[in-house]
Amino acid sequence: MEPTPLLDSVKEIESPLNTDFLNDSSVRGYETRVMLENGEFGLDPNGTIRAVVFQDDARRQIEVSALYRRLNELEVFLKGNGYDPFLPKKLSPKQLEIFNLLEVTEKGGRNAIQRKRNAITAKENACGRFAVLTTSTLPWKDLIMEYRMRNEVEYDFSQLQSDLFLGIRGRSVQKSAEGGLLVNYLSLRLRLMLLNRMKESKLTDEMWIPKLMKVMRKLRITKVGDEWRLNEVTKKQREILSKLGIPLLRPSYQLDA
Repeated sequence: MEPTPLLDSVKEIESPLNTDFLNDSSVRGYETRVMLENGEFGLDPNGTIRAVVFQDDARRQIEVSALYRRLNELEVFLKGNGYDPFLPKKLSPKQLEIFNLLEVTEKGGRNAIQRKRNAITAKENACGRFAVLTTSTLPWKDLIMEYRMRNEVEYDFSQLQSDLFLGIRGRSVQKSAEGGLLVNYLSLRLRLMLLNRMKESKLTDEMWIPKLMKVMRKLRITKVGDEWRLNEVTKKQREILSKLGIPLLRPSYQLDA
C-alpha cells in the first residue's frame, strides 16, 4: 500500500466498506501507511508504518455540535462587547482555542468578526476521529476494541489512585484506612472481572462498562421471607445477564420491553 497523508483518509473513511457497528454507534476505520523518520520503530523497508484512522459517528456528532455551539457563544459575546486588544490574554485555554478560529479586528470601537474557514474545517475534521500508529496486524475493529479496553484499565487505575489518595487522607484510624483499601481493591477486581466476561461473551461489540452499568443499575433486589427476589427485570437486562453467564434470581415480575 502506498503511503497516504492522514488528512486524505477523511475522504475515504465514510465509505460503507470501512464501517461497522460497535457500542450503539456506527464506527469507521480506514487503514493507510505513513512515512516516519529513519530509525523509528516498526518501519518496513520503505520507511513506512501502519496507521489506522478511526471515526465514531455518535461521538463525532456530539463534538461537532459542541464546536459550533462554543463558536456561536463566543461570536455573540464579541458582538455584544467593545473591541479589546488584550482579550486573548483574558480568555481560558478552551475559550482561546475557539477564539483562534476567528479573525477579530476593530471597526468603530466594535469587534468585526470573520470565521477562518480552513481553521474551522481542520478542527471539524478532527471531531470524533483519532489515528493510531501501530505494528499490530489485528483487523481495525479488533484494534479499536483493544484500544478502548486499555483506556478502561488506565481509567480504573487512575480512579483507584485518586480514591486511595483521598480516602486514606480522610481516615483517622488505621482500621478505617485498611477498610477503604480493601473496598477499592475489591471494586477494581470486580470491574476487571466484568470486563473480561464482557470480552469473552462478545458484549464489548455492543457496549462498554459505563453503558452496561447504566442499564443494570435500575435493578433492585428485595428479600421476601427467606428468599431474595429482583423486583424488575427488563428484556435487555435479562439478555445481558444471560450473555455474562450470571443466573437470574426469580423476579417478582418481569418487563418485556
